[in-house]
Amino acid sequence: MITIAPSILSADFANLGRDVQRVREADWLHVDVMDGMFVSNISIGVPVVKSLRKFTDQFLDVHLMIEKPVRYVDAFADAGADLLTVHLEADMPPGIQAALAAMDAPLPEERPTQPDDAAAVRSLSRAWEKGKRRAWWKGALIAAAVCAVLAGLWAAATQLYVFPVDPEKIEITDVRQLSDGRILYHFKIDDDRNLRLLQFEFEEVDGVGNMYYVPSRALYTEKRQSPSLADSDRYLDLEEAGAWARIHGMDAEITRVWYGQGEDAVLLWEEGMDLPAATAADEAEWSYSESSAAYWEEHYSLPDTAPQE
Repeated sequence: MITIAPSILSADFANLGRDVQRVREADWLHVDVMDGMFVSNISIGVPVVKSLRKFTDQFLDVHLMIEKPVRYVDAFADAGADLLTVHLEADMPPGIQAALAAMDAPLPEERPTQPDDAAAVRSLSRAWEKGKRRAWWKGALIAAAVCAVLAGLWAAATQLYVFPVDPEKIEITDVRQLSDGRILYHFKIDDDRNLRLLQFEFEEVDGVGNMYYVPSRALYTEKRQSPSLADSDRYLDLEEAGAWARIHGMDAEITRVWYGQGEDAVLLWEEGMDLPAATAADEAEWSYSESSAAYWEEHYSLPDTAPQE
């Protein structure tokens, strides 16, 4: 079995307590006592061992490199030494025998190896280390929670398109009609922000079907770059819109199409509106290889829900 016993002689004596704490996981703590007579150096004495005993409960291995060690065996034992070692050549045989006898003699009473104040110091040290670890984890969890909240807020602010654009900012211009019935127009929002969502809704009032285009933005919207949905040429296919209306549960025929909602909604088209014909350039740019109605009927046809006579 290997016993690790670092010597405090290598410690920084101005920070002895700190250095002893650094080796608190060692098996023993080795203490070299020198008197300047048996060896040329002078190191430490009984007061230092006594102070160490108050500071740590480690096994104190006290090495007495002193002349006539019998003189100090009891003092170092009382100071808290767990093991004393002497040199045979440090005294005459009777003196060495007396020292060994003193080391073998039982202590008059059980001495406290760790006074209450030292135990409190160790307890506070452990609590401090444990508290630091707990504080680190707590700080890490709080930081992660804050980051998650901030990420969620940012996502909500930039990805939840729940704020309709003010209809007063909506401009509908250059409305004209293609030969296949589709309506061309230019849509623009009069600000410098982008637009990512243009949804539509349907409403039937007194048998009249209304369709609403609702431009919607998130709380934060980036600046507009070209091309942009917020400033674009668009078309309206009334047959396609009617199919969507039936999917959304409105059976009435669409007779009005608006941009925005409420009293300030901008009218795009209503039944009976006289529209100018689209130009040849428009026809070439917006032509289909097949009519949109036929394509819609082929791919998205609805079952006939008309009552049977």
